[in-house]
Amino acid sequence: MKPALTIAAILARLQISPKAMKAMFSRRVVVAVLLCGTPTASAMPSTLRKAEGRIVAVEPAAHRLTFQRNDNHKSFVLTWDHRTTFHHSATGAATIPRAGQRAWVSYRLPLFGPDYVSRVLLLTPATSSK
Repeated sequence: MKPALTIAAILARLQISPKAMKAMFSRRVVVAVLLCGTPTASAMPSTLRKAEGRIVAVEPAAHRLTFQRNDNHKSFVLTWDHRTTFHHSATGAATIPRAGQRAWVSYRLPLFGPDYVSRVLLLTPATSSK
């Protein structure tokens, strides 16, 4: 029957000093705490944007619309899918927008893939968020 190996015997066979083993263990603990201890979501900015503006063009077959913001007049080509919600502020009915309508949109600008709209609220001429 073989005698049980102790940690000191294993370290002697591997030719690793107890001091070096302690340093390697402490580095691993520090790395594990750094990787697991910090929340990753707090370092990433939200990609959701909300803006009021005007719909410039709509392509229903391609599920695309061009939106121009009121504050800086930038235009975005946004896509939509089956999860996108369309609402009208006066009636609450779900309608696909037309060119020239005022709208309040929630859209995302992801790192990969096309920019897309998640919610469109069509505004009446008298309705404004300001």
